[in-house]
Amino acid sequence: MNHLMFELELNAKLLAFRITIMYSDSKILSLTPKSKTGDPEVAYYELESNMREILSKDNKFVELLHRTNTDFKSGYKELTDSK
Repeated sequence: MNHLMFELELNAKLLAFRITIMYSDSKILSLTPKSKTGDPEVAYYELESNMREILSKDNKFVELLHRTNTDFKSGYKELTDSK
């Protein structure tokens, strides 16, 4: 049972990491059609704003983001303390 929980948490963290990569600046700009103004920077801003609004309302995503952040901080602390 513990192994299953570990696998589920690991997969959730990997998913959060993949979402972060998927929504990188270059990807958004290359995949976003031009907005009504025809300015790709405005299209990026509109898409990013909508994405943030949707994700900020998703409690599971916010919780996962906090856990992932905590894990990265812990891992970084372990790396820097081991030097």
